Amino acid sequence: MALAKPAASPVDRGWAWVICGAGSFLHILVIGNVRSTGLLLASVSEHYNRSKRDTSWILSFMFLVFLILTPVTMALARRFSVRLVVSIGSCFLSLGFSLSYFAESLEVLYFTIGLLVGIGLSMTHPPTVLIISYYFLQRRTVAMGITFSGCSMGALCMPPLMNYLIEQYTFRGCMLIWGAIMLNVAVAAAVMRPADNILFVSGSAKSAAGRSCRRRATSTNATSAEAAEDASRGAPAPHAPAIFLASCGDVSVLFDSGGGPANTPEDVFQGNFVARLRRSFKESGRLMRRPRFWVLLFSLSLAAQAMPFNFMVLPQHGKNIGMTATEYTRLLQYQGITDLVTRISIGFLADRQLFRRQLLLLTLTIAQGALWCLLLHPTPAAALAYALLEGLLAGGLVPNLAPMLVETFGIENLGLTYGMLGIIESIIMLIVPVLLGDLFDRTGSWNASIIFLSALIGFAGLLLLADDLVQQRLERRRRQQSAKPAP
Repeated sequence: MALAKPAASPVDRGWAWVICGAGSFLHILVIGNVRSTGLLLASVSEHYNRSKRDTSWILSFMFLVFLILTPVTMALARRFSVRLVVSIGSCFLSLGFSLSYFAESLEVLYFTIGLLVGIGLSMTHPPTVLIISYYFLQRRTVAMGITFSGCSMGALCMPPLMNYLIEQYTFRGCMLIWGAIMLNVAVAAAVMRPADNILFVSGSAKSAAGRSCRRRATSTNATSAEAAEDASRGAPAPHAPAIFLASCGDVSVLFDSGGGPANTPEDVFQGNFVARLRRSFKESGRLMRRPRFWVLLFSLSLAAQAMPFNFMVLPQHGKNIGMTATEYTRLLQYQGITDLVTRISIGFLADRQLFRRQLLLLTLTIAQGALWCLLLHPTPAAALAYALLEGLLAGGLVPNLAPMLVETFGIENLGLTYGMLGIIESIIMLIVPVLLGDLFDRTGSWNASIIFLSALIGFAGLLLLADDLVQQRLERRRRQQSAKPAP
């Protein structure tokens, strides 16, 4: 049974929006940095006079470390706090870029940018997704849209800033200043107050939680007469915090109306950390045995990587067709504008449940796959059209990834599913950027890489479509069986 949220609850109100704003600022710096990787690789290739294949390893290592450590950083954020993990991550980001100033060879950048910056990205972005999911229920997609709008704003300001710093201070000077800029991520981390009074219960524990809450309510009512007598004698009334149970899909949330940590019943949470860990592994094994778990994660991983591939290919493709550095940097800015508009607006539409989320995701993914073909026409106008449309499509896709995982597998499994998503993405990002660079070195143009990416993203969309058709068929079968009269 779902009860109303208490006024003291931080969910969907108050400090939750402050954290949402901090997450947006963090993404301006962190993901804005990722969106500048195309400019960075072009500068590195010229500075060290190395091939596209060699320089692409920097991006591959960075994303490999970033994504494969996602389960670890999510676990650390849950074990300690998001604030602490993100603060340490900002130090790794700063250290990685600052040490790149002293790099005498390309191989050193594999360590400084590939490893250290990758660790920093992993310790800043995933924990932010986690805390936003904790602080928002009914407005989760809107909050995700606002948080990820920082990615779009980062695309507006960070690539031009990097281009300016490279022109004014060369690649080395840019890295030193960039390292100082990354320390500002710690400012965003400072306001990410731990959600200590929000406790999540899996769907299997709903009934137990409900019984516990009813027992707590009964106990509170039983003592109300005694409290009244004490009050008439002038004695202070004892504090009896009320426990509220709110439901959202397959998720239950316990709130303490007193604003402090909820006194969790033993039949809902085991007090032993080892027992909770054992139960978590058991739940993880159950999920991993489901074929849909892997189909969804693989297809969503491919869909989510359309934008990072775009950051790598678009600036270098623009340079290859004769655009100046200022012109192909502006492509990323224009893309950021359409991305920003879509991220915010799609959140409001999705939270009003005007469409099924999976249908939206598969439509956007298939459209992204087809959109890559625009770049086969080697003109600045085609590149501009691609940039604008890609911003619209990616802006609708990215904010819906985490809510899709929550709706499908439950928020109690968000750490697992988002972590596994990161691992699959890390494998993709280890292989694909190097393959794209190798295709360019062999052919002298990005056309072969563009065709490959179009097919890859389109395949992800078809996987999502097949899964959606299967789920719709199963749902119709369940409705038909439930409509049959009982014998």
